[in-house]
Amino acid sequence: MVAVAASVASAQTTIVAPNGFAMTDGSAIADGPIDDAGDRFQQVYSGSFFGGPVLITEIQFRAANPENSFRPNSITASDVLVTLSTTLSEASAAGIASAFDDNVGSDVQTVLTGMLTLDRGGSNATGPQPFEYGFVLDTPFAFDPSFGNLLLDVSVPSSASIALGSGFGALESFDAVVDQPDIDGIASKTGNFGATSTGLVTQFTTVPVPEPGSGVTLLGAGAFVLFRRLSR
Repeated sequence: MVAVAASVASAQTTIVAPNGFAMTDGSAIADGPIDDAGDRFQQVYSGSFFGGPVLITEIQFRAANPENSFRPNSITASDVLVTLSTTLSEASAAGIASAFDDNVGSDVQTVLTGMLTLDRGGSNATGPQPFEYGFVLDTPFAFDPSFGNLLLDVSVPSSASIALGSGFGALESFDAVVDQPDIDGIASKTGNFGATSTGLVTQFTTVPVPEPGSGVTLLGAGAFVLFRRLSR
C-alpha cells in the first residue's frame, strides 16, 4: 500500500479555484462551510477550473486577511456530511437553485462523514494566508468537467457541536453559493440566503485521471487517501 500511495502522491497536483488566486487574496470574507450548527452549505465550482478529468483527494480553504483577523488553530464540527457531485447548475448566482436538492448531481458521492476538523498548519504575517483549513476525503471523487460543474455540499445538523468559527478568504462575483443559517437547513431543504456569488477560494488536491496502463488508478488514489489518514 505504501508503494502505491507513493506512486499516486508523485502524480498529485493542486488546483486553486478560481485559477490565478493561489498567491492572491480574494476581495471578500465569508463564513466557512461549518460555521454554525443547523447549516447546509453548497458551492458550485466551474468545471473550467479543472482542465480535465481528475480524482479529488483533499479540499482546503484559507483564512481571511487582514493579518489581525481571527484565525483559530482548528475548527471542528461533529456529525458532518460532505458530498461531491457533478451538477448541471451554473456557477453563478442566477444559475444555482435555492432548493438544495435541485443542485445535486446524479453521481453524488459521500466523501466524508462524522467529525470534521479543519486544522491551520501555519499563518503568514502578510499577504494571502496558506490553504491550511482542509481535510482528506474518505473516498476520492472522480470529476470530469466535460459533464458539468462541481458541487460541494456540506450538511451540519442542528445537534452538532461546533468549536470555533472563522472568517474564510472569499471572492465576490465568484461562482455560486447557497447557505441555510440559523435553522436546520437539512430539514428546511431551501437556502435562507438563496443564491449569492461570493464564494470561498478553494484549493483541491487532485490526481489527474491517467491514460490506460499508467498504473495510477482510482484504487491507487484510495490507497493514498488511506495512507494519508493513517499517517496523521
